[in-house]
Amino acid sequence: MWVFFLLAVLNMVLGFAAGAALGQRWRRMMAAGSPVWETASPAAPIAPARAAPARSIPQPAASQQPALSPAAALPPEAAPLVQCRAGTQDYQNKLDATEDRLRDQTQPWDAAAIESCLESLRAATEEFLLERNKSQARVAELAESLGQSGSGIGSQIETAARQQDETIQQAYNAFQGFDVEADNEPQREQLAQHAGQLIEGNLQFDASLAGLELELLRTAHPDSKPDTYAPDEQTGLLTRAAMESAIIDFWRRDPHRMRTLVAALIDVDQTAAVNQAHGHRRTDRALHACGRLLRGKHCADLAVARYNGQSFCLLFFDGDLRTAANTVEELRQGLEMTHFEDGANDIRLTVSCGVTAATPADTLLSLLERLEATVHEAKRYGRNRTFLHEGKHPAPVIPPNFTIKERHVAVA
Repeated sequence: MWVFFLLAVLNMVLGFAAGAALGQRWRRMMAAGSPVWETASPAAPIAPARAAPARSIPQPAASQQPALSPAAALPPEAAPLVQCRAGTQDYQNKLDATEDRLRDQTQPWDAAAIESCLESLRAATEEFLLERNKSQARVAELAESLGQSGSGIGSQIETAARQQDETIQQAYNAFQGFDVEADNEPQREQLAQHAGQLIEGNLQFDASLAGLELELLRTAHPDSKPDTYAPDEQTGLLTRAAMESAIIDFWRRDPHRMRTLVAALIDVDQTAAVNQAHGHRRTDRALHACGRLLRGKHCADLAVARYNGQSFCLLFFDGDLRTAANTVEELRQGLEMTHFEDGANDIRLTVSCGVTAATPADTLLSLLERLEATVHEAKRYGRNRTFLHEGKHPAPVIPPNFTIKERHVAVA
């Protein structure tokens, strides 16, 4: 009996040894035909699965497909809008050039120089009005074609055009009283102020046109990806359309809203005063440099976009609300300590910031409206601060003590 038992144990041991040898031989054979075996690492402990961060937000310049500029992404029927915005930009460039010349105190000012700037403003304005009035009716029809979503935008365009006309009329009335033979310096300063007012009116009108452009992009490309659009030309950031596309795409990937999305808005304070002190073109260059500094924060889990001319939006994917608020507050303090240097001009900017988290009930519109309201509250309380909206009402963020040194950024 014991003999049979020993034979059974011996057979079992021999069987295991043979199996192990065959297994090693099999692995050697597979290793010879597949490099995977050579590079395989020891198995890692199995961890609970975590939702992967959104990876559809590449660096703006890294898109593999040809990205569309806003004009190229618009439907063909938007041609009147494209033409009108092109005319507005051309007018803007001429106004900027004249304002720059008027603010240049290094050249001698005489009656001929005053007369030349006055004529430049008149000619540019008359040419612009002629082209704007040709396309304005067709732009209004384009807004009406969008139905309810376009009716409000059409009213905004009409209001902006009326306000622009009033600004132009005020400037023309002032121009009538100019005596080019009088003291040149006060007239130069007065003319520079009127050029600035014409610029402000034109920027407001163009902003209303940009609202219509954005609505047309939403309608024409409801399922577009963020990298469908070319980056913002001045800063390299995502555009407003790409930012909105990123939010929609993130929610599409998470239909039950189990993941978190925190949004922040950074809005430059008192740009009118900065424009008055340094001129619009220098202020624009400082804003572009500000955007490029923010671009350094852009990564897979954080998208940075130019929201409008003077505002920037940050999207924290799978982010924590408090951590995002601290990040934004650190950015605010850093921008406050930055000297934007344009030649001999030292331009200082402050920003007001709002931070909020998306809720399961949020739409794109409700999220952005809450974000804008939070920034508005920060400005109402004195500007140059960060406010946090956690669901009920905005409240100030207690500034942490960051160690931030002054920095100098050349923008010219």
